Amino acid sequence: MNSEYYISHNYVNVNDIALMASLAERIKLNDRHAECELINSFSAYLMSFIHSKLNEEQISLDIFQETFTQVIIKLRQGKLLKPEALKYYITSTASHLIYQAITYRTIVQYNEDNESIDSLQDNGMSGFDCVVTDDNTRLLTNAIDSLPTERDRQLLTSYFLHQQEKKTVCDQLNLTSSQFDRVLFRAKSRLKEVITLEFDDYIN
Repeated sequence: MNSEYYISHNYVNVNDIALMASLAERIKLNDRHAECELINSFSAYLMSFIHSKLNEEQISLDIFQETFTQVIIKLRQGKLLKPEALKYYITSTASHLIYQAITYRTIVQYNEDNESIDSLQDNGMSGFDCVVTDDNTRLLTNAIDSLPTERDRQLLTSYFLHQQEKKTVCDQLNLTSSQFDRVLFRAKSRLKEVITLEFDDYIN
């Protein structure tokens, strides 16, 4: 689908709260013209937002379509509690889909390269380097930040994201070499659970 198809000169002011609320109400009442107005009005903004996060055209187009699909379904069902915040809802929906896409891509890359989190320690940093680029760095940073244990977060951030030497990390966290190995193993297991959970949400 070409995003330009949706862009027309007949659009509403997306920052007008009253107009957004009215548009949402019309869509709830099955007004198909209102749905077209929604798409026409937000197409340029949405595609620009997606492109600021991703540089892959096909994935961007897929997310573009899916965002409008999900938003319109919610509006038809009257499930958008604050229709005046339509712009925010569209942005947050797209952000969630972008995150899911990055999660899926990261899991696939781990599998294709046979460099899963479990094997990173044995294979040095090469496995991690193959996935730590732009979007994937943000994904892994978010996943690490969601871990409940402070020491796990510090160790994974220092060792993987900052690529510090093992001895340096041991000194920072007051760990022996054997303690480091045990903590790293447990931290990677927890991190894998977080990423796998995101992947399951994406495919289900």
